[in-house]
Amino acid sequence: MAENKNTLSLTILDTDFTVKAETDSEKDALIRIEDYVNEELAKIKEHNQFINHIRIAILGCMNITEQLFKLQDRLQELDDERSQESARYQTLEDQVKELDESRTEQSREYETRISALKKQLADLQENQTQLDRQINEKNELLNQYREKLKQSKDENDANRKSILDLQNQLFENQIELAKVTRGDAEESDAAEEVDIDDQEELSDVLKALKSQQTTEN
Repeated sequence: MAENKNTLSLTILDTDFTVKAETDSEKDALIRIEDYVNEELAKIKEHNQFINHIRIAILGCMNITEQLFKLQDRLQELDDERSQESARYQTLEDQVKELDESRTEQSREYETRISALKKQLADLQENQTQLDRQINEKNELLNQYREKLKQSKDENDANRKSILDLQNQLFENQIELAKVTRGDAEESDAAEEVDIDDQEELSDVLKALKSQQTTEN
């Protein structure tokens, strides 16, 4: 096998010929082809010792063509598998996109719900503040009423004590009146008139106090 600058000499089936090869990669590819073809033809010649070169070349072409077809079929299968995988990938990608959109929509819904709940919480807190203010005002009024009630109770207790004192005084006056009636008739008549006036005055005072106590209750 001889080699020039832009050409390459090959030997296939004991036949020499020259082919054009401008780059090193082209030369490497042609050398690989030469080796492969010679190997295939040598296999055919080994099993068919008495056939000529033309038949060996034809059988070699047929074998290589068969291999090419098998490779093409395999490539087609791989291409089909790749297409199927691509379709599956596209399906998965669509599903992921749908899930992502669904998640985004749910996130928006959650944010809307959270905003609504925050607003409700703020409203409840405001209502609670107002209720606390009203309760404090009611408690202040209740304390005022309790203070007034205590004052009224103290006044009633004082009035009861005054009434009791007046009743005691009236009872003592009645005793004194009984004693006086046993004395001198003229003196007793005069004293009786005085005591009766005192008793009437005390009765009027007692009635006034009882009326005041009833009004306050």
